[in-house]
Amino acid sequence: MKKSLLLAGLFLGSLAMASENSSAMTDGATSMADEQTSTSVYIAVGGGKGKETMKGSVSTYGYEFYNGSFSDDGTLFSINGGVLIDNTHRVNLEYSRYNTDSDVSMYSIGLAYDYRIDIQNLPTFKPFIGVSYMYITIKEDLPNVPGIVWDTASATLNTSAIAARVGADFDITKNFYVSVLFDISLYTSGSTTVGMTYQGYHYEEEDELDKFSRGQLLLGYRF
Repeated sequence: MKKSLLLAGLFLGSLAMASENSSAMTDGATSMADEQTSTSVYIAVGGGKGKETMKGSVSTYGYEFYNGSFSDDGTLFSINGGVLIDNTHRVNLEYSRYNTDSDVSMYSIGLAYDYRIDIQNLPTFKPFIGVSYMYITIKEDLPNVPGIVWDTASATLNTSAIAARVGADFDITKNFYVSVLFDISLYTSGSTTVGMTYQGYHYEEEDELDKFSRGQLLLGYRF
């Protein structure tokens, strides 16, 4: 009888230990699940206004006789999409088309990272700072000017740029949000050279995108 009671006690004790281990494993799994990274996908569309500053020079036979710059501004349309990690880290791919003169086309493709900042007691407001890499293409049909013969009918400028970004997201609903974004170039690289003949002399015009800035208002949806 004593042996039977002893075996029963050991059996019940092993059941209790197994229950505790199972509970600990369940709690650990729940804790691990809570610590898993949350990721959401989003898309946003909008528009805004941009400003660019170009630098140019004209030279002939190695002698530069003009060097200057000019600025232009216009509206733009953008669409972007990407992933949001832990409601803080955002990576997106952006395409922008700029409204320009009829003889000029301009677009950009960018890859950006934003860090969204939590503000206590303001869960629907998220300011952010970030950085982006952009590839910008500007193509222009060269004008017909009496006395000037261009080497080509058009000129294309491809520019790589790094830009700083700052803005804020405002949640409208659980899925919809409005984003205000401002970015400005920190570095640009790339130029194009166009040849022309005037009064028997050959000239070369070199142009480059010196700097740019943009302001945008976007409507986004998180899936």
